Amino acid sequence: MDIKNKIRQSQSDIINDLAECESAIGKLYGEYGRLIPESAEFWTRLANEEMQHAAMLRSFHRTLEKGNLFFNLGKFTGDSLKSVNVLTGQELEFARKETVSHAHALTVAVKIENMLLEAKFYDTITSDAPEFQIIAKKLADDTRVHLASIQQAMASLPAEWKPLPEKKKWLD
Repeated sequence: MDIKNKIRQSQSDIINDLAECESAIGKLYGEYGRLIPESAEFWTRLANEEMQHAAMLRSFHRTLEKGNLFFNLGKFTGDSLKSVNVLTGQELEFARKETVSHAHALTVAVKIENMLLEAKFYDTITSDAPEFQIIAKKLADDTRVHLASIQQAMASLPAEWKPLPEKKKWLD
């Protein structure tokens, strides 16, 4: 396999990983919608949008097939993506076995959306394909909108339902 094909394969693998991550988040949010009927519309909307994100990411395969490449992928490490996938998988398993409160679901969703934003994938990666920038901007903007709407839903919870703040880790 020549170097250009190796690069394309590596980039294709990263696209697949990102699409699977968005799909897993969509499944988790869909499960929240099923389990929390009073907020089903909210969670179903987010789940559908995450599935659309996965489809958009998969469309990047056509970009690679046309001969375009992505740049700065080397700056993106799979560690942050793995962290999101682990958290999402654990929470999906938990949701399928336990009773999940709306407050718990919102807390997890804030963490997931923050992790995606902190990875800065959609802000770091560029391409010689013009459609990439449009899609990447939409994905980054949608993630910010998701975080804001989740935080807004969390702020509207009755005080007794709000999760306790995380304990701070103090340095010795």
